Amino acid sequence: MLSGLATAILAKAEAKSKAIEMVGNSLKTAQGADAASFNIAEQYISAFSNLAQTNNTLIMSSDASDIAKMSAQVRLFTLYLKMT
Repeated sequence: MLSGLATAILAKAEAKSKAIEMVGNSLKTAQGADAASFNIAEQYISAFSNLAQTNNTLIMSSDASDIAKMSAQVRLFTLYLKMT
């Protein structure tokens, strides 16, 4: 028999697994890919907005239309902010 904490961890893992599967299935559609691109763009804007509020220097990609570059930059800046 599982303890309460183990049951909660298992339930959370199963929910995350189902969520990942749903996202994966959605990304196979045009609407899902558009929604993912929109979400990444929102995160990009939010991350740079936060940087602009805390620093006086803002670094932007030379090609803001490249979602892959924007996504990578957001992840790097988020990691950097967590480390500092």
